[in-house]
Formats: sequence, C-alpha cells, structure tokens
Amino acid sequence: MVKSAAIILKSGKIYTGKNHADIYFKIKEDNYKIKDCGFINEKGEFLDRFKAVKVAYECGQIKKIVNKLFSSDIELS
Repeated sequence: MVKSAAIILKSGKIYTGKNHADIYFKIKEDNYKIKDCGFINEKGEFLDRFKAVKVAYECGQIKKIVNKLFSSDIELS
C-alpha cells in the first residue's frame, strides 16, 4: 500500500507528505538536492513513481494502471 508522497535527496534523507508540492516547502534547507520523487509504502520503503503505480493498483488504491504515479492520482493522508 502507498502511504505517502516522498522525495529522496542525494544525501539519502527522505521527506514525506500528502503530496509532492507540500514536500518542496520542507526541503529548502537542503537546497533542493533532489535525487528522486516517489512514495513510501506501508513498510517505510521508498518507491519510485513506476514501482508505486504497480503497488497502488495491486492494492486497489487506483482503478487503472498508468505509466507512473503522481500524488494527484491517489488520495493520501
């Protein structure tokens, strides 16, 4: 299950939130050294957008499979 949107920085630090736009406001102190945008699953693992769409579809969080998942495609808390 996809639990939250996430951005991982080149340093390895992961920021989470209900959508990626909200996360960008949190990462100012790290100078936006972004490695990838994705999601966190229920185990706390980072999933890129391609893996996250498969997980969300298999769990019934989205109705149809798309190329990659965006935070606007799924309701997150």
